[in-house]
Amino acid sequence: MEKRINVICNNCKKEYNIGEHSHKGYIRMAKQKGEEYVYRCQKCAVAYSARNRNTGKYVNFYGYPVLNINYMSEEDKKYVPSNRKTPHITEHKIIMGKHLGRPLNENELVHHINGDKSDNRIENLELVNPQTHRAITNMESKWERRIKDLEEENARLKQDMYELVPD
Repeated sequence: MEKRINVICNNCKKEYNIGEHSHKGYIRMAKQKGEEYVYRCQKCAVAYSARNRNTGKYVNFYGYPVLNINYMSEEDKKYVPSNRKTPHITEHKIIMGKHLGRPLNENELVHHINGDKSDNRIENLELVNPQTHRAITNMESKWERRIKDLEEENARLKQDMYELVPD
């Protein structure tokens, strides 16, 4: 059974009890540069996004910097795929397009090597197909869970050790 945690919305300060690995529904999380996760309830997340949407650049619910195509230079617009249905595109797709000298194809995804969605340096970006991206993210999730399990086991063993040592 999934462990539940209490989180507080960064904006309205309401407390929510959510599944440890859940970020859908009431709470949205965005990892901002140099900070831990920022929690926002659905209402505050929508307001935050709408407030920043028309400035040319904002961070979406999932922590990705997003550009408004209407505010982009003509040079940068050359790297926007022609099949866009909205005037917004994640910044890492434009950066990879510039690096390649063409817009990305439908079957190309950009992976952040270090996992930081706001780190869009070209040396941190890798062009992959959807299957490879799925395999990479599944492997990263598996290792993150394993690390967390080992950290919990380590803490439990330390506690057991302290209980065995007489004062």
